[in-house]
Amino acid sequence: MYDLYSDKLFEFTNMFTDSTEQIKNIRIVQIGETCLDKGASIEEHIQVCHEITLVVSGKGELVADQEKNECHAGDIQIVSKGIKHSIVSDNDSRLRYIHFAFDFNEYSSRVLQEFYGQCKNVLLQDDGNISRILNMLVNEYASSADFTDIMKESLVKAALVLIWRRVNSKTSAYRPIISDKPIGSTVYNIIKYIDNNINEKLTVSRIAKKFSYSDEYISRLFKKKTGVSVKKYISATKMKYAQSLLAEKKCSLNEITELMGYSSLQAFCKAFKKYTGYTPGQFIKK
Repeated sequence: MYDLYSDKLFEFTNMFTDSTEQIKNIRIVQIGETCLDKGASIEEHIQVCHEITLVVSGKGELVADQEKNECHAGDIQIVSKGIKHSIVSDNDSRLRYIHFAFDFNEYSSRVLQEFYGQCKNVLLQDDGNISRILNMLVNEYASSADFTDIMKESLVKAALVLIWRRVNSKTSAYRPIISDKPIGSTVYNIIKYIDNNINEKLTVSRIAKKFSYSDEYISRLFKKKTGVSVKKYISATKMKYAQSLLAEKKCSLNEITELMGYSSLQAFCKAFKKYTGYTPGQFIKK
């Protein structure tokens, strides 16, 4: 890792390139705070580790794999290693932010390890707790106070867990239970997204992009928690919706075909019969 910054007004950074900074099985690569001048930027680079960026003040753009995201104070970005990353300060505003780069060495919490390994470009708004923890963590690395090792371990773990909770707690406290284990808020959010957008052309890739995960991770997680694939759930939900539209007789077959996102009436009729055992005409008569 090398210096990618230009026009820095100030920077405090602890960089650990020799892998000596270990907190249990979490390897700390870099942590600090930087303020970029107006119009300054970090060159695009490929992440060699996971990174959390918290905007403290100002505005600019957080870029991941050339996808530009406007940012303001309180915005948080999480990107996984392997992602092309850059930060750009607005021409009219200095951009001050905290950056925390890390990796796992067979971390005991597989959930956290998998989550941070799948963050292509996760964006969220701070609720006050995350910024407080990250500021305390930066202060620990900037000082040499007593019991700093204990504080660092507690704050690192707290930051990672709070961000995971923030990403996975976007809905109300109520969660439906499909089996003997809760499906988890991520899968629940995917289900609600499909339900609320069933009249659009839904694909695994579109859903994965919406929730900032890879196609493979979304497919594996959904199947594990619900017992059916994402594709099958989309298809089944579309057919139920189509049945209700046919029963209400408010839409023509061509209109329903378009609403369901099928390429042709023939394709819709074939899928409908495969699911229900009837053609749309037979279903209406029945």
